[in-house]
Amino acid sequence: MKQFLMNLFGQPNGLLGSIGGKILASANKEINQWTVSLLGVQPDDRVLEVLG
Repeated sequence: MKQFLMNLFGQPNGLLGSIGGKILASANKEINQWTVSLLGVQPDDRVLEVLG
């Protein structure tokens, strides 16, 4: 089970990683939109998200 969850959310890869990515993107959509709104991003700007 642990490996399944790691493939889904931990270090996503393959089909399970794709599914996990879609789940996380959907779950985080509101907070991500709010965060980007605070940055004042312009159409020609680029944003790099660094995860630690």
